[in-house]
Amino acid sequence: HYMFDAERGHAWEETLMLLPPAVRCVLLTATLASPAALCDWLGDVRKVPTTLLSTAYRVVPLVHGVLDARSGDVRIIAGHAVYVCAQEGPSLADDHGLSGLIGDLYGAGAGIAAIPLARLGPDFLRLGTGVAGHVLQKLVNYRFQVAILGDVADAVEKSEPLRDFVRESNRGTTVWFLDDLPTLEARLAAREP
Repeated sequence: HYMFDAERGHAWEETLMLLPPAVRCVLLTATLASPAALCDWLGDVRKVPTTLLSTAYRVVPLVHGVLDARSGDVRIIAGHAVYVCAQEGPSLADDHGLSGLIGDLYGAGAGIAAIPLARLGPDFLRLGTGVAGHVLQKLVNYRFQVAILGDVADAVEKSEPLRDFVRESNRGTTVWFLDDLPTLEARLAAREP
C-alpha cells in the first residue's frame, strides 16, 4: 500500500535501498498494480538478483459489495455511528451476506452493527450449529461491536447454554442481545462515546 505512494512510499523505498546486500527480502502483495516493476527496481537498486513468483489463486476469495440503502443505514445513536441493518433482506449468516455487511460497515464508517435477529436465520440461536459463533467472531475480529435486535426470550428459556451466552454477552461491551433500537440507544447512552 505504501510503495510508489508519493507521500508515504519514500520511507519504505529508502529502507529497502539501504539494506545490506546480504539481507534477503521476501515481499508479498495482493494489491500492487505492477509487482514486476517493483521486482525490477529492487534488483537494480540493491544490485542483487530478484525473482517474481506470481499466482492468481486467492486463499480468501475477493468479494465485491455495494453499499445499498435497502441493506441498512447509518444513524448516530447516543453519539455513536451505528449501521442499522434493514429488517428484511438476505441472510447475514452466510459468508456472502456477512462479507457484504462488513463492507457496508467499513464503507459507512460505522463501528457498531445493529442486526435484526430475523436476518440471521433460524440456526443462529441454536448454538450447536456454529452459526452464531461464526457470525459474531467474524464481526468482532474486524473490531465491530454487534447488537442483535429481537426477542430471544423463548429461545433462552429452552436452552441453558444460550441463556448463559446471552447473559455473558450482555455483561460485556462487544456483543449485546437487545430487544430493539430504543434499548440499544439507552445502552449506548449509559457509556461515553
